[in-house]
Amino acid sequence: MHKTVSAYLSRQTLYPLIPSTEKRFRAVVVIPCHAEAESLPALLNSLSRMDMTHSDDTSIIFVLNNSICADDDVRMSNADSFKIINEYTPLLSPLSIFVIDAYTSGHELPEKDAGVGLARKIGMDAALQLFHDQAGALVCLDADCTVSADYLTALFEDGIAANIQAGCFPFFHPIAPGTPNREAIIVYEIYLRYYLAGLRYSASPHAFHTIGSTMICSPVAYAAIGGMNKRKAAEDFYFMEKLSKSHQVVQLQRGAVYPSSRVSLRVPFGTGQRVYRFLSGERDEYLLYPPALFAALRDFHLLYYHESIDPVDLPDSVAESHPDIVTFLESQGFRAAWGKIAANSKSSAQIRYQKQIWMDSFRTLKLVHYLRDHSFPMMDMKGALASFTGRADLNELEEFLLLLRKADYPAFPKILV
Repeated sequence: MHKTVSAYLSRQTLYPLIPSTEKRFRAVVVIPCHAEAESLPALLNSLSRMDMTHSDDTSIIFVLNNSICADDDVRMSNADSFKIINEYTPLLSPLSIFVIDAYTSGHELPEKDAGVGLARKIGMDAALQLFHDQAGALVCLDADCTVSADYLTALFEDGIAANIQAGCFPFFHPIAPGTPNREAIIVYEIYLRYYLAGLRYSASPHAFHTIGSTMICSPVAYAAIGGMNKRKAAEDFYFMEKLSKSHQVVQLQRGAVYPSSRVSLRVPFGTGQRVYRFLSGERDEYLLYPPALFAALRDFHLLYYHESIDPVDLPDSVAESHPDIVTFLESQGFRAAWGKIAANSKSSAQIRYQKQIWMDSFRTLKLVHYLRDHSFPMMDMKGALASFTGRADLNELEEFLLLLRKADYPAFPKILV
């Protein structure tokens, strides 16, 4: 076992794997499962239809979980889930299936921390014990998803073979005619992919999706950043943000995860919440950041990441063209922070690294929101998409979504503003 992984495990309190095994794997897929008895058959059926070429070297860990305060319906659903998993296990052979009990009496999660972050952490920590060595893939999936037939093939041949330390699978919410909540999903996916395309155009190093059911990392990378957090929501965003500070996040170009389009209020973020918000009319969802915002962000990034620019002098360089960016930087203590960073950095490589650390995914998002509130208000979705893509000939939002889906690989056309 790699020393980084060993040191990490020595600090953790692990839930035991059931049953125990001495077999070791190259890939371990961790699936939190909280009251998902209705969703599990679809997931398990999709897993059974995968190309099984690499299945003997793959294990799947289900983390059946609920809090100590869970109601009877949740507990009954988890008990049913356990039965369903056992029924499907023969169909999934030669995949090795394990279930971690974090739901029965005496094994429940503490109310304070119970949630998807802790459930992922329990499964991912346990998974570290199952690898041959550091060369492997620790994968996250959700119980309400399905996967493509080439899911494992892509993981092994494009991920593990390339020694990817951090990455993600492509994702596609079902949008076929007749799909429940179809319009809500189309609008939400456009928002996600448009934001990613905008970040790519802006030359941000943080242009990657942060969707929990698509995440991939190596065992060593996982241990090196201190593992998964215990957040009840947005655990995926903060995990990928932390991972990206040490490793480039690579998006696989095949294999796919198909997330659910159901309504859910379990957490204040993600698909379920956005579908609910769309259907309830709580706010206008047909809005996007204007392309001009990403153009301003690009101006900033090209200066910020330029090696000849002293970061301490950066506010003066952008003051005339983008005064609101300067105001934001001042609110973040930019000059003082960079004075200290520059004094403690001994090489240009350290400076480059610290630039990415300081302007991380979260601060980038905060800057986007600041520019939205002070310089570039949200605009009509179709107008923003037509300007962004240069495709005024497209009329239906679904057409724009299909274009954005294709544009994920490898880049998006230049913004027209």
